Amino acid sequence: MLTNGKTTENENDNEIRNHYNPEENEALIEELLKALNARCEVKTKENAFVCLARNFAVHEGAMTLVADNGALPPIIYNTELKITIRRRGLPPLMIYGQVCGSNNSQWKVDRLRPVSYEESRSYFRQIVSVSAEIICVNGASKETLQKFEELAGQIPGEAVVECRVMDISLEGIRFRGIRRFERGDRLMIRNLFLTEGSVYPFVLMMDVRWVGRTSRNEYMCGCKFVNISQREQDALCSAIFALQREELKAQSW
Repeated sequence: MLTNGKTTENENDNEIRNHYNPEENEALIEELLKALNARCEVKTKENAFVCLARNFAVHEGAMTLVADNGALPPIIYNTELKITIRRRGLPPLMIYGQVCGSNNSQWKVDRLRPVSYEESRSYFRQIVSVSAEIICVNGASKETLQKFEELAGQIPGEAVVECRVMDISLEGIRFRGIRRFERGDRLMIRNLFLTEGSVYPFVLMMDVRWVGRTSRNEYMCGCKFVNISQREQDALCSAIFALQREELKAQSW
């Protein structure tokens, strides 16, 4: 933190120093250099959305962020950030960093280190409550199911199960419904509209990872997406960003 123009050590500095790994940091810098001009989502350490930006430059262990659209908001020196970098054809790169310089057109961020795997899994998880349809498609591909719908008009009604989606991330989804599925089942979720005004629903394939009972007549399932294309991942990421921005606006009122 800054006190009368001088930097003083605090608990956050100690935490960062304890987690610093030179070899890990060198590998991280290499990944950041490969992701120049990539779009980034910037959040606070407490996961509050801050802005969208781009990875403009990486130099001497620090990265420079520029506004993705318009100007960057005011930021306090030494603010701890979580930055998620979207890379084409690769999983998002998730890192921590601290602001070490800023103006309305760019921020400089140093003390970079990767977000742990366990935290990165939940980083994009968004609580929702939307309806969708589930179909158990063990042994069938998404293309086969879509072709069947074209030829037969629709999949038989008894094969379609209505569900309520509880949360979603880039990795998977959690939903509840009246039908019990088994761990390892391959499912297709369709008619999934995540944002208000969406024209095209998500249609995604996923595998059941766990099953639990919520009441006498209802079950909860946790699923992991499979065979998701880059285009689908980009669309899903954009939808989650939009939901998080709307949530932040609602909290500010």
